[in-house]
Amino acid sequence: MKSIRYENALLCFGSLVLQGPGSGVIGGCGRRRFITADIDGDGAEFVTEAGFFQLFNSGGVMIDNGKFLVLWKKTPEGWKMFRDSFSSDRDQSF
Repeated sequence: MKSIRYENALLCFGSLVLQGPGSGVIGGCGRRRFITADIDGDGAEFVTEAGFFQLFNSGGVMIDNGKFLVLWKKTPEGWKMFRDSFSSDRDQSF
């Protein structure tokens, strides 16, 4: 199971499956939505996925949103998340 680490947030667990543009994922801590904007690569060994994310608390209020970039690697077991980066669009100053 993959873990996703948001800045200034608890560790969240869930699955992230490579799908077509507009795919969304609901995970383990509140609701998380990933919106794929672009998939680039020839699919031979690596594919890059770029998009936007939204993170909601258990009450359904959006508490963070931003951008993500995932480098997927093709393995004998299928596509695996190889590297990822998340960047919040929210002001993180306290």
